[in-house]
Amino acid sequence: MVKTEIKLISILVFAFLLYVKVSFAQCYELNIRWLEIGDKYCLGSLIPLKARVRVDSCEVQDPTVRFYVYVDYKFHEIKAVNIPEGKEVTVKFDKPIDTNELGLGIHTIKVVGKVEWWDAKGNYHHDLDQIAVHINVIDCGECKFKLIKDVLTVSQDEVCMDTNECLELNDELSFQRYPSNCHDGETPVTFKIYGKCNSCGEWTLLNTYTGTIDGCGKKNFPVYLCACSLKKISCWEYCPYFEIKKVVEINNKTKCEGDGCIVESNIVKIYPKTCAKCGVVVYNTRVEDGKIWSDVVNTGSKEESITVRFYVDSNLVGEKLVVLEPDETEQVYLDYDFTCKEKKIKVVATADCGSSDEEEISYECPEKEIEIDLGSLSVDPETVCVDEERKIEIRVPVTLVSGPDDTKVEAEFYMEDDLIDKDVAYLSEGETKDFVVFYNYEPYDLEPDSYEIKVIVKAGSDVETDVATL
Repeated sequence: MVKTEIKLISILVFAFLLYVKVSFAQCYELNIRWLEIGDKYCLGSLIPLKARVRVDSCEVQDPTVRFYVYVDYKFHEIKAVNIPEGKEVTVKFDKPIDTNELGLGIHTIKVVGKVEWWDAKGNYHHDLDQIAVHINVIDCGECKFKLIKDVLTVSQDEVCMDTNECLELNDELSFQRYPSNCHDGETPVTFKIYGKCNSCGEWTLLNTYTGTIDGCGKKNFPVYLCACSLKKISCWEYCPYFEIKKVVEINNKTKCEGDGCIVESNIVKIYPKTCAKCGVVVYNTRVEDGKIWSDVVNTGSKEESITVRFYVDSNLVGEKLVVLEPDETEQVYLDYDFTCKEKKIKVVATADCGSSDEEEISYECPEKEIEIDLGSLSVDPETVCVDEERKIEIRVPVTLVSGPDDTKVEAEFYMEDDLIDKDVAYLSEGETKDFVVFYNYEPYDLEPDSYEIKVIVKAGSDVETDVATL
């Protein structure tokens, strides 16, 4: 009889342990392996941040993990990522760390990951992992540059002198940086374009441009040379071809190394030609104040009537007629009520002489800033007896003050730090909705006391909070 009772007790204990294992087993295990970050950075640089992460799950696939980045124990960024279960992935964070904001010295960067889930019994669980590293921000000194070589090329070797055609000049500049560990700075340079007729005469300054160089290696500086600039060259009307060169010079002599302050490019040849006297050009197409604008210029040699047609997503939405003298430019516009679905805008100008030109741009509506407003969080009833069963309503009114239609608004309700439930709705601007959840209180679930009820409402980047007491 005693052996039978002992055996029965053993079976009951085994069944209870099995129930606990099934009901309360952790379904996720989060591991942040490492941060892809060095130990030293130069003042003035940006630090991109990546983490190697793995999540092991017993049930649900691709759990969502929230990562919190702290710099010197101050919040820097939050990012939510779906991590494929059982796979190790790299998480790239959106906001690089600016060493100018950190300042010189030792700093701590920490990443905390959190994954949450509910088991089959409705119990809340979570798993945390974190990793921290220390970096040293140092002053690497100012950069000096040495110009090495300048290679000049042109988009084509012929130019129409009578229509003021413009050619693209591509300038590939090679330079070095000293010392090699200096932080990336920008130093101004001047580009001077010279031309002369054939192999005779003096070099004539045609155009001057400015730009900057930074870092180490090669950099391209595309600029344009137009026929009107070539007409600065003496006797250009009788010139069989033009010779063009470019001179690059560092403006600040303290930022360059000796003879590396200036470099002269190779010489390219451009052949002048006479083109048709009919021409029209469309440029600088843009959207401003509910209007489509374009600059239209008559590049022909006589007065022209020019029809300007406006297209949105390949659909003709309007046209204007302008009459322009040679070389005259007019800003032409069309009123248009945009919606955020239209993205491609094309303007086509056609002159009576037959010349035509067009320009197409992409347009994206500016996103509305999302802003929400919370009413007072209410708990009904506010007081319950510990030994009675009650259904408690928790409610908060939320208004979408500004934002696009169908903005997702999510409200999370907590008792102390434990999530009770969520409510989600999609609101239009100016719309108000009561977000409601219920807490089913069972007798003796809680000790006699006051408990904080909190709601966190999120819409886009706007997060609002309110509290009440049960």
